[in-house]
Amino acid sequence: MSATYEIRLESLKGTLAHVYDEWEAGYDDDSDGGDSAGREENRTRIKQTFLDTLTQIVAVIRDAEVAHYDGLLLLVEKVDEILNEASLFASDEVGPYEGTYVPSFAHFSNEGFIMDTSQDGNFCAYTILSKLPSHLSITYLAYGFVTQVLPFMKKLYRKYGLSPVCLISLFLLMNIVFTGSEVVVRNPDEVLLELPKPWKKTVRPHPLSTPCARFKEPLTNWVVTNSNERATSVLQARCEIGSGDIHNPVDMVLSSHGNVLALSSMGGWKNRTPYLWYYLPNHEDDYDFLKKHSIKADLASGLDSIFLDERRHLMFVADYNRVKSYRYNLPSGTDRVAKAKGVHTMNSSNYAGPITLLGGDRLLRAGKGSVAIWELDALQTHGESGKDIIGDKIDEDDMETWRDDPEDIEPSTGSSLSATMKLEGCNSARDGDGPEIKNWHQHPSNANVLLCGMDAESSNNFCHAYDFQVEGKIVARYLGHGGAVEGFSTSPSSNPHVFLTRCSDGHARLYDLRHPLPTMTIACTRELEPIGAAVIAEPDGIPCMFSVLIQPILH
Repeated sequence: MSATYEIRLESLKGTLAHVYDEWEAGYDDDSDGGDSAGREENRTRIKQTFLDTLTQIVAVIRDAEVAHYDGLLLLVEKVDEILNEASLFASDEVGPYEGTYVPSFAHFSNEGFIMDTSQDGNFCAYTILSKLPSHLSITYLAYGFVTQVLPFMKKLYRKYGLSPVCLISLFLLMNIVFTGSEVVVRNPDEVLLELPKPWKKTVRPHPLSTPCARFKEPLTNWVVTNSNERATSVLQARCEIGSGDIHNPVDMVLSSHGNVLALSSMGGWKNRTPYLWYYLPNHEDDYDFLKKHSIKADLASGLDSIFLDERRHLMFVADYNRVKSYRYNLPSGTDRVAKAKGVHTMNSSNYAGPITLLGGDRLLRAGKGSVAIWELDALQTHGESGKDIIGDKIDEDDMETWRDDPEDIEPSTGSSLSATMKLEGCNSARDGDGPEIKNWHQHPSNANVLLCGMDAESSNNFCHAYDFQVEGKIVARYLGHGGAVEGFSTSPSSNPHVFLTRCSDGHARLYDLRHPLPTMTIACTRELEPIGAAVIAEPDGIPCMFSVLIQPILH
């Protein structure tokens, strides 16, 4: 029986190799002209064979796991590398899914796959135009703009008999001029102008539900009790929305207990100066919105990474070759919050990946094939003033920066790293200098393990769990992604065995840490679109997933 899985896998690997050859041969034949309809039909067939083969490869793992196959770990490792090569082939510039997204192939059944096929929740109008050029297909327009301009356009139509194409073209032009929005590409089949319902005409579950929310009909029958008040506020959107001005945001992090919300941003001349904004939501507010605090970061370029240490009251930020920490202060009585001061500067040359804390006292930063480590308690600090030099002093003329205020950049070279740890690689020929981690997340039940997604530019789409207590060994591999894993989410206090990924293939996937395949795959729209964020939470014990879509701007 053990040989059966290996034989099936080798056979499917051969099928994939044949698919690669067929596709490349068909692509090379494009320059010869010929029957375009037949060529397209052949491409469709090859793509379907490709997806069917991936599904069968995943089925080998599923069957082996059900049978408690002794060689499962080695089998998972082989499939991991096969699927990685397949995803890279699919998204190659001449691949079958270049510019689009690989459909889900790793879900077990319809029960393990969710797709939101509705248009409910849209805040904007969209036009689907078959008579316009392909680069002007679907445009998302602000609802207020549409409702103001549409009556005017109808008058033009009645008075001058302008064609729908002329009207829509004028509509698009006016939207771009007055709102600055850009055109979004789709492949249309018909002419359609559709508006969402205005707020007053949409169904809402409660008078306190915010006007910024839309709800699907029919509404879910929900009974409010003393034990689900928090979930009620979330699921019925009973909240008030406030806003505050900041510079152009880059990233946002909420601390583990919700005491600090920090945002990295770029401001100043041509947005060349890095700023760190932070809020203390559990300790202070400012009437309409949270009271804001800002720091002009003492770094030479944009903030590539941000991390919060709630125990030490430290905020860590990093550019391409240094990491800095700032200590924030919580309010005490009626006293004003003291300004945050610089604490550490660490020299992270050759390590430009994400940062995190492990074990509460070790700061890690990822690089190519290895990780840099600093023992925080042993590091020199900037002293009480926050201005003492750490390491050597960088001359202002030697600053490698685009900032127009180099005199404001703190000049310490920083503390040297305490140690490095080499990461276990893979057998992939694309590994080069070793795995390059793009993002990572704390394992929800093991303090020494990080869930890691690889940098797509390093030609690897692996999703691995690394144990940094045992020399950076891969302790788990998670399969089924059709692209690079771009983010993780966990809810350790509610479920220490579950994590969520968001992937560049337009899907979010829910995993049980103890199994290599996803338990659920979520496509947030009928037409797969980039996911800007995906998180899981369990208010009052009710599992929820929240996602943010990024509307692609194409030309």
